[in-house]
Amino acid sequence: MHHEKMAETEFVVDKEKLEVRMSRVFDVPREKVWRAHVDPKKLEQWWGPRKYTTIVEKWDARVGGKWKFINKDADETHVFYGEFREIKEPEKIVWTFTYEPYPDQELVETLTLEELPGGPPSHKAPEGQSKTRLSTVSRYPNLEALEGMLMGGEMEKGARETWDRLEELLVKEKVTV
Repeated sequence: MHHEKMAETEFVVDKEKLEVRMSRVFDVPREKVWRAHVDPKKLEQWWGPRKYTTIVEKWDARVGGKWKFINKDADETHVFYGEFREIKEPEKIVWTFTYEPYPDQELVETLTLEELPGGPPSHKAPEGQSKTRLSTVSRYPNLEALEGMLMGGEMEKGARETWDRLEELLVKEKVTV
């Protein structure tokens, strides 16, 4: 049996429902994955593609609270912002997500964290330790917005890289704790 270094991120586009669905299993308990999503200091360490520095400019993690992230490198700056619609610790976040150049193309993202029972010990997870399935459903306002986001494959590449970075952070924390 062949084992990858990291779990694969499942990435599914549903043009009829105007959705992008992502899912991945992390070899750490749900509480740790949750904290990586709600602590702005942790978010800055993993959110976005590697080539950018992420600055969490605004982070008010409560229903109706606003958030704003800035991704920058030497040449470019990208700004993303939104509002929290629902927060159910430690299992669900619903927020709006807007890329600044397209203020009328707000999408709604639902993020769920499902605790999975620990299986046999792997080289990463101690016996009996639970794992977490992280899933997101991003619903786009229209087909044009969805296709615009998918163009050139950058969004998918960036999303996969972001979750690779999340896994690296979670693994690093596990080793240092």
